[in-house]
Amino acid sequence: MDSVIDLAAQAQEYIESGNLDDAERIYRKMLTSGPANAHIHHVLGLIYYEQKRYEQARRQVCRAIEINPEQGVYWRSLGDIIQALGNVSSAIENYEKSLLLAPHDPDTLLNLGNALHKTGNSRRAIEHFRHVFNQHPDHFQAANNIGKIYYDQGDIKESLTWYGKALTICPDYAEAHFNRAAALLASGDYACGWPAYEWRFKRTEAARVYPHRLNAARWDGASFKDKRLLVHCEQGMGDVLQFCRYLPMVKTMGGHLIAEVQRPLQSLIERMEAIDEVIAYSQSQTPQMHYRYYYPLLSLPLIFKTTLDTIPDTVPYLFASPEKIARWKTILNSKGLRAGLVWSGSDVEPNRSCSLSDLAPLWQIEHVQLYSLQTGPVADEIEPLEKQQKIISLGSHFKDFDDTAAAIANLDLVISIDTAAAHLAGAMGKPVWILLPKIPDWRWMQDGSKSPWYPTARLFRQKQTGQWPCVIREAAQALRSQTAIEINTEFKPICCRGSKSAP
Repeated sequence: MDSVIDLAAQAQEYIESGNLDDAERIYRKMLTSGPANAHIHHVLGLIYYEQKRYEQARRQVCRAIEINPEQGVYWRSLGDIIQALGNVSSAIENYEKSLLLAPHDPDTLLNLGNALHKTGNSRRAIEHFRHVFNQHPDHFQAANNIGKIYYDQGDIKESLTWYGKALTICPDYAEAHFNRAAALLASGDYACGWPAYEWRFKRTEAARVYPHRLNAARWDGASFKDKRLLVHCEQGMGDVLQFCRYLPMVKTMGGHLIAEVQRPLQSLIERMEAIDEVIAYSQSQTPQMHYRYYYPLLSLPLIFKTTLDTIPDTVPYLFASPEKIARWKTILNSKGLRAGLVWSGSDVEPNRSCSLSDLAPLWQIEHVQLYSLQTGPVADEIEPLEKQQKIISLGSHFKDFDDTAAAIANLDLVISIDTAAAHLAGAMGKPVWILLPKIPDWRWMQDGSKSPWYPTARLFRQKQTGQWPCVIREAAQALRSQTAIEINTEFKPICCRGSKSAP
């Protein structure tokens, strides 16, 4: 019979190799002979946490605390689990209990700082990070987190200083490299930003960028004449819509070009003449075809050495189906200015979304017919407004982005948060007003009302974090002005010149 020590050693080997199922099996076996062993409960809880079985993890760690409430690390683990369950305020309470037992524990201070930052308490968060860094000058994670707070406050210069400190301590720290890349790109330093952006594939969350290891050589930008090149999608559908503009440039370099995209985009992207073949992305299965080379879509700006002055900004580069445009034209036949709205997204960060009620100033404007392009459960929010004919729902009828594109083609304007619909409108050359949070994604830069990526875009920015009313009022005023222009253009009498009489 194996001893507890032998079982623990074997389980640790499984944990280090990523074999959590076998590690769990061993710790459950250990628990039968030591049900009052707090350490066993704690480690089993950590295994469940890594497996994202958060409720089971919570129960095990709570049992460990019942047995031995004087272990600060148990309270910290409980904070991590509860934060994963979505209760940040309760997680903060548990981190603070942990610090009562171990006041200078750097991991607890770091986790508490991260939780405080999530709640918007950046001042206290940075105090904890600085405490860690002052006590442990080699703590590169603390330096990185300080940099992230400065970035989220809009101080790119100071954020770069702290990312630099983190990388001086640990040159291979992928998280700091990635954060530095976002800061560089947001500041317009594309020459340094694109190479640093490659570190996204070395982060712990790299599988969220693209989950597959492809059995081919990575393309180096040279001619691939008579060869097959797969350009694979990554991240969200908005990213694909923004960066597929590079595919015609890739095609000039060689042979058979294959584009892998998310299935809802497939029909739309197939209409790009430069692409020889479009395949649907699968999270569970690598592309099942032969290709000599592969390349990530969002690395194409690096291959082509894109700067702010050389962004391929010719629009449109995406086109809706003529047949679907004609079909949607019979539905979008209202008089006045036709504007599409998007206020939420399935994959967007919470700070990027606004509520439907925030948009109220828009549906009080005369000579404007609003159409909802919103999809998913959030789309149902407009039902009371639809009954009042203030807004008409289109999104519930969309099967894919080809339908969305056809509807947008029949609109005069799209008003959207930072989501895929905004990118689609911009890629189609349609006027699009994009509502942005105080600290937007790097691609929208830090200030200005214009986008270097989309000539037809107008950016409306929050002045204060989380405050949408001022943004919406500004957009509403612009819409009133736009409506006045449309009315004057449509109804202003045309003055004809009389013919000259003969001398």
